[in-house]
Amino acid sequence: MATGDNIDTAIAISREANIVNDDQLKASKFTAMTGADFRAYVGEIKEIDDPDKEGKMMDSVGNLARFREVKNI
Repeated sequence: MATGDNIDTAIAISREANIVNDDQLKASKFTAMTGADFRAYVGEIKEIDDPDKEGKMMDSVGNLARFREVKNI
């Protein structure tokens, strides 16, 4: 879960709505994070050459390994 709101408020609301539980929050530091923390960890979006479309660009995250680490919680 990523939020632009206060992380404590977002976690409280998510608990109430049964989106996350305490076990999930304890399992990974990536279960709940702010958008700013997410971008700081995985890097900003950058444009790279699209290998499938010559002359075209595509978006990519700054650090794909870290993005996958967050994605695979």
